[in-house]
Amino acid sequence: MEELADSALVDLARDGDSRAFAELYERYFERVYDFVARMTRDREEAADIAQDTFLKAMGALGGFRQGASFKSWVFTIARNTTLNRLERAARTRPLHFEDESGEPVDLAVTDPDRFADPAEAVEAAAMAGLVWEAAAGLEPRQLSLLDLHLRQGLDGAEIASVLGVTRNNGYVMINRLKKAVEDAIGAFIMWKDGRRYCDALASELGEARTSAMSPAIRRLVERHVARCEDCQEHRRRLLSPLAAFGAFAAVGPPAGVKAHILEGLMREWPGPVPRGAGGPAGGGPPPAPGAAGGAAWLPANGLRLLMALGAVSALLLGALLIPASPFAITGGDGGALPAGDASPVPPATGKSPSPTATASAKAPSATPGKGSVTATPPKTATASGGGTVVPSPATPATPGATASPPGTPAPTVTPASPSPIATATPTRMPTSIPCVPSLASNVASLTIAPGGAQTFLAYDAAAPCRLLQFTAFASDGWIVVEPASGTIGIGGVAVTVRVLPGGLSEGKHTGSVTVSGVSEGGSVTVDITTTVMGVPPAIVRASGSCPLTAGQWTFVTHVADDYGVATVTLRYATAAGQATLGMSGPAGATSGDWTLSMAPVAGASGFTVIATDAAGQQVSAAVSGNCG
Repeated sequence: MEELADSALVDLARDGDSRAFAELYERYFERVYDFVARMTRDREEAADIAQDTFLKAMGALGGFRQGASFKSWVFTIARNTTLNRLERAARTRPLHFEDESGEPVDLAVTDPDRFADPAEAVEAAAMAGLVWEAAAGLEPRQLSLLDLHLRQGLDGAEIASVLGVTRNNGYVMINRLKKAVEDAIGAFIMWKDGRRYCDALASELGEARTSAMSPAIRRLVERHVARCEDCQEHRRRLLSPLAAFGAFAAVGPPAGVKAHILEGLMREWPGPVPRGAGGPAGGGPPPAPGAAGGAAWLPANGLRLLMALGAVSALLLGALLIPASPFAITGGDGGALPAGDASPVPPATGKSPSPTATASAKAPSATPGKGSVTATPPKTATASGGGTVVPSPATPATPGATASPPGTPAPTVTPASPSPIATATPTRMPTSIPCVPSLASNVASLTIAPGGAQTFLAYDAAAPCRLLQFTAFASDGWIVVEPASGTIGIGGVAVTVRVLPGGLSEGKHTGSVTVSGVSEGGSVTVDITTTVMGVPPAIVRASGSCPLTAGQWTFVTHVADDYGVATVTLRYATAAGQATLGMSGPAGATSGDWTLSMAPVAGASGFTVIATDAAGQQVSAAVSGNCG
């Protein structure tokens, strides 16, 4: 079947051809395992996640959309399953892991066949250790996208499918990620290696007394390189860090694991599946965010290989992970955002927002943004006949003006020589006290659905007496904030926050958006919460054995879910009504067998299994076998 396209194999598999699914498995298992192994750096866990990935794909074939990419779909399942597992474990991952013989496997080995130029292959091998050390410190979501694009060959459109965004947004996001990662890894390499080539850089780094990478150290390195011709030349001669990353050799599964998992999959083969089954409404490929789960077919002690590593440092990569750093990949995906209120009004603060009017005969016009605001003197018309000074209809009367008594000659006011304007009471805002901006927002938190957007107001709570330059950034890549920078005036600024529709595992996720003054004003942070429901569980098999002779009835069902199966129950009808019994199984796991043994019940019929996941989503299936 090697000559058939993936889409044709999917169609055959949905029609019940297990050989077609086996061919898809053959095409992608090793690539999926390679991707997961580099993310987890644990052989047994990588095999477990790879098994879960293909089990979920097999159970959800009915929901696969015609014309979609099986490659991007299966890597979506693998990525989300891996990220969920890492989030739950919340552990430090080593730079290496051990193979089945207990020997350490170096992940910083490049494949020379990926280069047409032997010189580039040698250079990539020389810098591979530093590149992997820097890249391994990336946040897992960023590292996974980089690996899928550079090592697994997913283009911008396929990355967009993985994240659930538009094709244009996919290209924009991956280009921004590559640029930011290349800049950050380049700075890391210069920090680690550049001091060997430049005494001045070594001296500056020594004076900074640092042993770890940070945003401040990265800025120090970048400023030095910008003014040092020798460092610039050394940086230019370096091979692109992304080229070295893309050349990392594949990590292969332990001997026998690939065949063992396929054998287990074929035992669970569900046969023909109706179109639209096993996936979300509409027939699109389910996003399949992953979760931790047990490997039903792998031996419990067959692959766990303990890591004999020395202490690996926290990896000096605050600049890669701290949102405030220039490396933060939170600048949006290039898509249009909902327009906010052009003239928001900050909440009442108990202080007068009015600027202080300052008397000035030499500068009659107001100059925005230059501290105090000077009012323009009004033009006054000369009274005709009555002797009373009457303000022009288009000009409000000057506060405190007194009318002249009748018969008094009307004074003439020359516009070129304006009279001083009354100054506001000094006790209201003393001109001797400088304005000190202080950023605030009208909300403390926002709850946004995936794909949705909301707006909050950032403003100067101290006193809106000057223009304030700001930057805005998000803590995580699933949050897009706009504008990323600008000016806050008297009315404040509307900040729009959007949650990307894909790329998150099932459940609740929290992050934040911070608006910070460029040189003053401090910062204000708004918490962002979103909840992903995921897809319903998939009942791979439900069977029962109900012998006519006296004894026990037994029921077995195999259930898989992207997040975790919560409960499985058996429901049946009797003469007295419906009955429901709970089944025993691995609660919280992403896949496994659930069983129930019961005494025979006369007249029982209509046996149905109901599976519920951790998000409360349910699916049911009739029990096959000889039960009534």
